[in-house]
Amino acid sequence: MTAVVVPGPLADRLEPLLGCRLRTAEATVGGHSNLVFICALSDGRRVVVKAATSSAKRADVEREAAVLGVLADESLPVARMVAASHDDEWAVVVTEHLEGRDGLSVVPDMSLDPDLAARTGALMGETLRAIHTTAPRPLPGDAFDRGAQATAAMDAIRASGAPADIIESSVVALGDPLHRRGLAFMHGDPGLHNIVWCAAQPGRPLALRAVVDWELAGWGNPMVDVAWVWWTLWFRGLPPQTGQAFADGYGRWAIEAMGWSGDTVDAAVRSQMAALLARTEPGTEVRKLWVERIRGLGALPDIRSTGG
Repeated sequence: MTAVVVPGPLADRLEPLLGCRLRTAEATVGGHSNLVFICALSDGRRVVVKAATSSAKRADVEREAAVLGVLADESLPVARMVAASHDDEWAVVVTEHLEGRDGLSVVPDMSLDPDLAARTGALMGETLRAIHTTAPRPLPGDAFDRGAQATAAMDAIRASGAPADIIESSVVALGDPLHRRGLAFMHGDPGLHNIVWCAAQPGRPLALRAVVDWELAGWGNPMVDVAWVWWTLWFRGLPPQTGQAFADGYGRWAIEAMGWSGDTVDAAVRSQMAALLARTEPGTEVRKLWVERIRGLGALPDIRSTGG
């Protein structure tokens, strides 16, 4: 792990919020959108801190805190929220630290083990379906409406300074009617990158421990989540058993009922990429990465024709 220097103003907020001193801070895997780190506290606890200062990113952190608050009453696998706070300078959400393997660490193993690839895909499908069919307490307002989030992302991408071709294709995707259809509870950025797996033990198969990073969650069309997972599985070059098991785990009939089509899937994936790009800074490597991914996005295999 890489040590993180916690900004003084943030530390001044965290210590009274948590009721103890911060001992060490280590970087997490991923976490490019906000300041995210694992913190060891003087009382022996280890927690994950996510904090932001810009208005857009503060809104994301505040949304995640609200979502975790309502999910505390549900049976979904999520990390327990320890504390949250926001003001005009900082928004902070603190969750328990879950021991286990981050989602991307299992990719090399999946590439070598078809059975593991299939089990992982099935667990992802089953869990995403559970998310989409849960009914947490109401989260009112545009902050939790995926259609309104798409509109806000459209404004953000126009003002982002991204290349003209990226802005043009992103605006079309974000304006697609799919963002105004459906009303299910959505994660917003599902995939292996936002899963914590139970560490493997002799005689015990890999198990999904928690889905993390709920800052884009809200109410909308579940096909956006499904399409995004489908793209991530293809992008990472995982064995075909992964996608087949994901489709089976989610339910092929449910995917068919969404009105799955190549054009709609392209709009779903492209709009998700655009929303993530809009959160990056011009000239950064992560901005360049999303520009390349949007430009390189081609037709994906049809999820309905995979095995099964």
